[in-house]
Amino acid sequence: MNFEKFSKNALWFFTVLSLLATALVSRDLLFPFITTKAFFFRVCLELAMPFYVYLVLSRKNYRPSLKNPVNLLLLAFLLINVVSSLIGVNVTKSLWGNFERMGGAYYLAHLALLYFYVVLLGQIGGRYMQNFLKALLAVSALITLNGISGMLGGPILVMDHSLPTRASSTLGNPIFFASFLIIPLFVSVFFVSQSQSKSEKFFYGFLALLQLVGIFQSGTRGAVVGLALGVFVSAVVYVVLSPVKKVRIYGSMAVEVFAAIVILLFTFHEKLPEGTTLRRVFNLRDSNTNSRLIQWRIAFTGIKDYPIFGTGPENYYLVGNKYYDNELYKYDRSWFDKPHNFLLEILVTTGILGFAAYFGILVSIVWILWRAYRKELLTLFEFCGFLAATLAYQIQNIFVFDTIPASLMFYAFLGFVGFLHFENNLGQAKVPKILAGSQNYVLPQGFTFSASALGLVLAIYLVVVTNYFPARASKNVNYGYAYASIDPKVAANHFKTATSLPFIFDFAEIGAKFTDFATSLVRSPLAKSAPKFVDEQLKAAMDFQLKTLEKAPNDPIVLQKLSSLYLFNSVFYKTPISPEAFEYAQDAINLAPKRTEARLMLAQLRLYQGYAGEAVKLVEEAINLDPTNMDTKWQLALVYHDAGQEENSVKLAEKLLSEGYKPNEQIDLTWLVSFYVKQNNQEKSISLAKKNLELRPKNLNAAALLYKVFLNFGQKEQGEQLLEAFKKFQPARWTELEKLINPPPQPAL
Repeated sequence: MNFEKFSKNALWFFTVLSLLATALVSRDLLFPFITTKAFFFRVCLELAMPFYVYLVLSRKNYRPSLKNPVNLLLLAFLLINVVSSLIGVNVTKSLWGNFERMGGAYYLAHLALLYFYVVLLGQIGGRYMQNFLKALLAVSALITLNGISGMLGGPILVMDHSLPTRASSTLGNPIFFASFLIIPLFVSVFFVSQSQSKSEKFFYGFLALLQLVGIFQSGTRGAVVGLALGVFVSAVVYVVLSPVKKVRIYGSMAVEVFAAIVILLFTFHEKLPEGTTLRRVFNLRDSNTNSRLIQWRIAFTGIKDYPIFGTGPENYYLVGNKYYDNELYKYDRSWFDKPHNFLLEILVTTGILGFAAYFGILVSIVWILWRAYRKELLTLFEFCGFLAATLAYQIQNIFVFDTIPASLMFYAFLGFVGFLHFENNLGQAKVPKILAGSQNYVLPQGFTFSASALGLVLAIYLVVVTNYFPARASKNVNYGYAYASIDPKVAANHFKTATSLPFIFDFAEIGAKFTDFATSLVRSPLAKSAPKFVDEQLKAAMDFQLKTLEKAPNDPIVLQKLSSLYLFNSVFYKTPISPEAFEYAQDAINLAPKRTEARLMLAQLRLYQGYAGEAVKLVEEAINLDPTNMDTKWQLALVYHDAGQEENSVKLAEKLLSEGYKPNEQIDLTWLVSFYVKQNNQEKSISLAKKNLELRPKNLNAAALLYKVFLNFGQKEQGEQLLEAFKKFQPARWTELEKLINPPPQPAL
């Protein structure tokens, strides 16, 4: 019995501890707002596993009930996700997810564990459930106060990059912050109803108000729409079901007024103060809304390709790329791996079967809540509050994809609903406070310590293999990328560690970062000073990127990176480009026919081969797909220059600069400066040479070019001032610059 009590407390402790994941951020990890939370959450639930195994085997009434529809449908949803993963288009990504999202079937299995843990906490005693929900509110209060404090200019736990206009607290994105707060908001309202004293009611009411302020300060329209519709529907239900005539009369009037206010705010949002959160929240006629509508249309188009089991979890990218609508370039040029509609994402990635199982879970929630109300386990107010929570959360999910913090809250709430089903079946009606005490049962012992020990061994194995090693990989890739321009040899060691670990699941992200690092070395001084080192990194990156291709042969980004790697290999080794480079670039085009990136990659390959005319056609095709992209137009100007079409090149460059185009910091303007020097245009030559140095302040060639332009137009004094400034700020590199401006005489033949 002592070990049983210890197991109960341990299960409660680790389950509560998992909720703290929402507040944690480690800058050491890649995508720190995502990976930190996911790894911590998974470890907590895995460590709780042996105690859960002990409890469900020790007493029959602790075991999940097959009469609970949520139990069955959640297990069915998980099974469909696993099957969909195994027969889908990218098995590794479907099962394990990636660093940026940390989703997949494995993550869903942990959410299912959270659900069953919470249900068991309720079954072993109402106090455990009560304290769990209080802990959930404590964590949400911490994150809410942190977000509000940041908005007010106060202390915050981590840097909030959404400030000062919006709040995201510890979640890294204002949308994540808002969706996370929806469930705790209604749990707080529930505790207002359950509390006995006025002080407790005031406390939980104030907490609910803070959470509502947090949602508003996030500036997330989807959450506001979800709350408005959820509260409206629930209020209608409350008014209809209320036995009090006055409540029905005045409640109907209040609901009508609420609906009218909300409709007016959305309709006349342009009348609201400019630049305020209030105006942003009630504005549904902007580029972001238009972008969402296009993304949903793309997703609907792709359903027919994989109707039964879908593409596999986390594999929306295949549909998103295949049916990409280049109209999206007007709003967002990102690669989309989510349709920004969670329900639609389930339909695309797990098919009709997965969607049916998930929709069945939602229906079961409403049915269980209704039964709890009918059995008087919930008051009408509490029933309508939880109905509003369910509706609000799912409605806002129409506008976003599910995230780790939000899904933790939803599955914790789902566990509470599962506990309500348990309470419904006890046959005890008229229980006024379902959280007031515990239910005691004398159950037969059906337990062996060996099963618990086996659970402990499995838990430790999962912690090490599926969390520790991937976390190390994430950290080393992050450090490798950070050190790439500071100390390439340190960066190389980090990449070597990351790619040699025994269990890594995100090959695409690691391969992309490693490829970027290796190709950057070709353009660095190390290409001449340490060619062996550069050679080693290029070969290592190539080996890893080919392994990545085996895992994701249908990912255009992987193909494009590999094609780029072949190009830089040819540049470094001064060899013809491998035919595979062209095949991979063309494959990427075929997978994403309306995206521009692979075409631009193929243009670079053709340009390297000397086929400038073909390169021009490819870049022009890219511009036709994305006519507003000034970076691509600038690239066309460069290709014109390389093709010998100097007039077209300069004309396009002048047009872009006159329209306010600002070249990025890697752009070399030497060719344009040289043209104006030949034209003897002093003003433009000097202006562009200065701009060239501003864009690349550490580039010796840019400094040497400006000096020579000064001398060419007789401005020796300005040239000397430039050299003096260089000596002062970069004395260690003065000798190198001196060689560029005063090259040693060549020996006579």
